[in-house]
Amino acid sequence: MKNIIKNIYTNCTFNEISNEILSTIFLKNNNEVQSMDSKFPNHKIVLNLPEDKQKPIIEIKDKIFFIPKHLYIQSNIRNIELYINEEYIKTIRGEQINVESICYYVHSFDFNSSRNTNSIKVKFISSAGAESICIYNFNLLYENTEIKVSPNIDTSIDFNSVREMLSGIQISDDAKNMLNNIESSSKMFNLMGMGNFNSNEISSSFFSMENTLPQLNVNNKGNSVTEQKIINETNAVSKEKGKEKEKEQNNETEIISYLKRIESRMDTIEAKLDLILSKIQ
Repeated sequence: MKNIIKNIYTNCTFNEISNEILSTIFLKNNNEVQSMDSKFPNHKIVLNLPEDKQKPIIEIKDKIFFIPKHLYIQSNIRNIELYINEEYIKTIRGEQINVESICYYVHSFDFNSSRNTNSIKVKFISSAGAESICIYNFNLLYENTEIKVSPNIDTSIDFNSVREMLSGIQISDDAKNMLNNIESSSKMFNLMGMGNFNSNEISSSFFSMENTLPQLNVNNKGNSVTEQKIINETNAVSKEKGKEKEKEQNNETEIISYLKRIESRMDTIEAKLDLILSKIQ
């Protein structure tokens, strides 16, 4: 990733521009974000598309956590994808604006969350055949925190979002156990990292598990045959669950492949529509 200005990066190449002009394009946490709807794009930065055919990216990344509040972008690209800490949030379709023979798209998004982050990433879905994109304004309004990013703490999991996605979905006990362990571990590491560790706060979990694992009586040698039987039965159940899990993973792989094919077709359709509209205009 190449540094554009301050904590703003891109995977594209671009011609050198003065910091004065860049500061008017990338108004990070500037009060002007509140009244951007009427701002005319006086300047622009042209980003050349990556040679590896990756989507053009602009990322705001910092060593200190911040809470994003509002994102505002003016560009010649209709659709963008928004990511927080590498986690996909949504695809935003821009509003087309035609002013003084200039056609551009406005993307405005409010973050309805108080979640700490150190990375906001925007991927631009460019038209087929395009060699560059134009950014007229790229603005992020955010709230500062004094929390430094630690590489030992995983901050990419929003457990509230996970709960919402899993609501109404039937999943196995193994998956429930795994989610419980992940959430408990994450809480523990975050609390310890903040210097405010309280073991009572690690009791909550995604699911209340009614059944507990049976405990073997290792002190009674006379039960060794029974214990071995239980072990054999447990191994057999684990093997069967392994087959089921492998089948689920194969199904998931097929679904992801299918979704990628759909995304590719949508990109092609979008490019054709843009071409048709450009000819009509």
